[in-house]
Amino acid sequence: MCGLWGAATTTLVGEEKEVVQELAMVSAVRGIHSAGIAVARRANGRNTKHSYEVVKRQVHPSVLILDNEARSAYNKGQCHVVMGHNRWATVGDVTEENAHPFEHRHIIGAHNGSITEQRWTKHVPKGETDSQLLFKRIAEEGLEETLKEVAECDGHYAITYMDMTRHTLNFIRNERRPLWLATAQGGLLFWASERWMLKAIDSRHYNIKMADPEALPPFTHVSVNIGEHPRLSIRAMPQLEKKRPANWYSNENRPLFGSADDTLGPIIPEKHKGRVPPKPEPRLVPMTVGEVMAARAEQDKKAGDDAMAKANKIVEKLTYCITCQKAKKFCNCSSYGKDKVYLSKYGTAVDKDGNAVVPPSSVPSVKPPVKMWSQGMKKNASVEGSIIILPKDAVAKGYYSFRGYAGDLTLEAADELLKVGCSHCTRDVYLSDVVHWLNDDTFVCSTCVDDPFVEHMVKHECSGKTTEGKLVKGDA
Repeated sequence: MCGLWGAATTTLVGEEKEVVQELAMVSAVRGIHSAGIAVARRANGRNTKHSYEVVKRQVHPSVLILDNEARSAYNKGQCHVVMGHNRWATVGDVTEENAHPFEHRHIIGAHNGSITEQRWTKHVPKGETDSQLLFKRIAEEGLEETLKEVAECDGHYAITYMDMTRHTLNFIRNERRPLWLATAQGGLLFWASERWMLKAIDSRHYNIKMADPEALPPFTHVSVNIGEHPRLSIRAMPQLEKKRPANWYSNENRPLFGSADDTLGPIIPEKHKGRVPPKPEPRLVPMTVGEVMAARAEQDKKAGDDAMAKANKIVEKLTYCITCQKAKKFCNCSSYGKDKVYLSKYGTAVDKDGNAVVPPSSVPSVKPPVKMWSQGMKKNASVEGSIIILPKDAVAKGYYSFRGYAGDLTLEAADELLKVGCSHCTRDVYLSDVVHWLNDDTFVCSTCVDDPFVEHMVKHECSGKTTEGKLVKGDA
């Protein structure tokens, strides 16, 4: 997207020069990478020839138009044409050399648009622009042949250029880029890329009396003679139009300012009206805080349900038969289902009522599908990493006891004492773990016993030693 703007008359004077300056400034919305002007001066008594000059810089348009060199260009002699361009770079580097207008042989031109197809860009030297090649071709091959090639390359263009041999100012565009023209009293002609720019300037200068701007029809070549005998020539060039699909729609075929009065008028063929691309669905759906919280709660509930289902699968895999002492997949006895052993959330084996069961060394081990025993249980199991099921009457017959501070405890008494957890780190402790008693009802876990604070307490309060508490097997 670039901005084309300018003015042409018999001789630019006073307020007309202010209009030129303001057109450069308002057109800056269409390009700020660089700016340039080309001026034409009428022959006078001392100089029988027309003269042309180009001034361009890699600066903001408002800086260029007030630059001393630019002001000298349109204030010197009988300047009667100022053709301006504000660049928004698409192809080529942002440099002063790549700023418009471009001069090649007898052509000085400015281009709004781009020609990016490889058939065209392969001929563009590195670092230069597609527009430079465009005016080179116009100078060497002529306007019609050049624009036919641009049409085949699906190029976008609105062009203003001066022919220094024929002394003409020329305008042409295709349907992809806009260009508006407006006349005023005294033979004035103004142009800009957008209609509102001309309307804004008109509202500030009552003496100019500008007519309502009109859109330049696509593929219509307007040529204004700026020599000794001014005249206007308009030539339609439909042969430049590339045939489009029936459902084709261009982004340029849209209102420029928002009201029906500001539309591009004849640019949109009647058969194409209404063929606007569908509006995309919004990616984010507006939600209230309550809806967000409800959605999060639903997500948390689903995550909890998934975790519970996964846990139930694990429990099902770790279900064992007490009668034959085998895992479910190895059990063939008829009593399966009456007495089962489960894995608790703490990694210990429990019966259906939640009571702890202890793996005796006499029962053959079965390797579990996942790790579930604590290190203490592994140390006391007959086979490390195994799950072994205690006979149902083992506790009642006194097969096992738990070593306490002063003597062995029953499993029920030990379980009651162990429920309070480690007196130092407070973690849960089970019958399968090894503890270190500090007195009759106080203990620390096997991890905390080496802690310096615990060692200090043992040294000064427990006669310098602790009693190891663990599960012990008695006589059957």
